[in-house]
Amino acid sequence: MANLDYYDGPVVSEEVAAYKTDAEIESEIQVLRNRMRKAAEDFAFERAAQLRDQIKKLQELKLTVGGHDHAD
Repeated sequence: MANLDYYDGPVVSEEVAAYKTDAEIESEIQVLRNRMRKAAEDFAFERAAQLRDQIKKLQELKLTVGGHDHAD
């Protein structure tokens, strides 16, 4: 098992500061989706579930950001 148990992205509490735009959030979602698929292929189902949960949180954040720039 490679680096599947290591996530180097922002933690949930840092998400508003880490993501300024809808596009940044979508980019991170894509990265996490790829990691989730790889984890599932490697039968690391708990890790895949953790990544799925992070994706859901980012999707919820994306709805609150709504494409607006928060770099006030």
